[in-house]
Amino acid sequence: MPGLKRMKACWVWLLALTFPPAACPQDPTPAPLRAVLGRGEGLVGADATIGRMLLAVVQSQMDGCDLVTACNGVYCRSSVLQPILSLPSAKQVLQADSVEDFQRINWVSAKCCGYLMLLEEPRPLLALAASRPNVWDYSGRYLVLGRSLADLQALAATRKGKKTENLAGAVKTGDGRAWQLYTGQLYWGPGVLAVTTWLGDAFTRPPRIFPDKVSNLRDAVLKARCRPGLAPSGGCWP
Repeated sequence: MPGLKRMKACWVWLLALTFPPAACPQDPTPAPLRAVLGRGEGLVGADATIGRMLLAVVQSQMDGCDLVTACNGVYCRSSVLQPILSLPSAKQVLQADSVEDFQRINWVSAKCCGYLMLLEEPRPLLALAASRPNVWDYSGRYLVLGRSLADLQALAATRKGKKTENLAGAVKTGDGRAWQLYTGQLYWGPGVLAVTTWLGDAFTRPPRIFPDKVSNLRDAVLKARCRPGLAPSGGCWP
């Protein structure tokens, strides 16, 4: 019947207006970085040195992990990440200029997760790591390219940094041609500990930047808290 056909057509238009087609996922790669990658240039100079270092760390210390990369400043306008973005494990790349940007990171993964933080401006990450909201992956593996050793020390001393076992960082040395890698000490002591140096093409020693810091506490002094009533006597254990 003509009237019924017109009614069905109206219902189709109504449903189309009420339930628009699902949007396709947006490309998570920052626009400046997409522009650099789109030129198809090879890595040269400092970009090549840093790119090789990142790839070596990912392959040796984050093998089998999903990769999340956050950058800001000059790192988002360089080709440093070319070797990383070509890996199948690269799941998310974002430009992180504020705490809100870092909160957009997918902090949950079904398997281990590696976080590469290439930051010309580290203050947003420091603010997030010092905050109370539990937006963080305490079991993740972090490598932070920082401006200075002081920035890495500050990150390791934050509320979240002090509870993260696999926290590492890299800082350019005085002559600018090498990078010193550090690991957070967790229970071993305050701050970070130098573990190896990248000299452009290789590390001076194997980059064990995520050693087991729990099996061997190295005589660390631990504080324990007790809730009254847990022991059989109703008080705390002696």
